[in-house]
Amino acid sequence: MSGTSPQTTPTPRPTVLIVRVPFERPQDGGWADPVPVNWTPEKERLFWQELSATRANDVDCECRSFLSSVLWPFAQAQF
Repeated sequence: MSGTSPQTTPTPRPTVLIVRVPFERPQDGGWADPVPVNWTPEKERLFWQELSATRANDVDCECRSFLSSVLWPFAQAQF
C-alpha cells in the first residue's frame, strides 16, 4: 500500500504538579528546589486515584503515604 504512513503512538505529555503552600516564598533566595522524584506509572495512578476520591473515607493510605514521603521532606527543607 503505497502512500500510507505507519501508525505512531503519541508521546505522552509530562505531568505537571503544582503545590500551593500557605506561606510566601522567601525573597532572600532561601527557597530550595524539591528533591527529584522517580515518578512511575504506578505512582501516577495512585496520585490520580487519591485526587479523584469523592469522600473522606475513600482516601488511599498507600497513596497518602507516598505523597507525604515526597512533599513533606520538600516542605521541611524550606525552613
